[in-house]
Amino acid sequence: MRRFLCSLFFVLAGALPLRAAGEGVVIKPSGLSPVTMGMTVEAAKAALSDFLIPDEIDEACFLAATSAPEMDMMFEDGTLTRIYVIDPSIRTEKGVHVGSSEEEVRAAYGEALKIEVGFYDETTNVMTYLDGENGLVFETDGMSVITISAGTRAALQYVEGCS
Repeated sequence: MRRFLCSLFFVLAGALPLRAAGEGVVIKPSGLSPVTMGMTVEAAKAALSDFLIPDEIDEACFLAATSAPEMDMMFEDGTLTRIYVIDPSIRTEKGVHVGSSEEEVRAAYGEALKIEVGFYDETTNVMTYLDGENGLVFETDGMSVITISAGTRAALQYVEGCS
């Protein structure tokens, strides 16, 4: 279950410049090239070839999306604070991707990983790795990774969107 879905999921067609789907794209605590935490909405739009902002937004917090790689981006007060991916071709610097087992996540991030039971479903886990002011969250179905998020410490704590 992806916490951020509710009513904010967008479907698009397009691609990141010079990349096919998520091939070779790496997600890091600081972002997913070419977008990084703290980037403005305008800068993110300029960096991506397929970028959708909903027609009606709450300026304080909203999600925007791209389809290749499939990701949603959360902006708070005009700056990027979290990226969500479900594209299994996108990997972390340590090789973890959607579809990796919980054991692979534990092996890659070791004791730095904080593991909690999912907020809505006790069969799911939320595995958090923090690196400075940013981090990664691996949501699992209890066995394998179903989403990966990069973001600021504060944004990674949200259960749904900006709350």
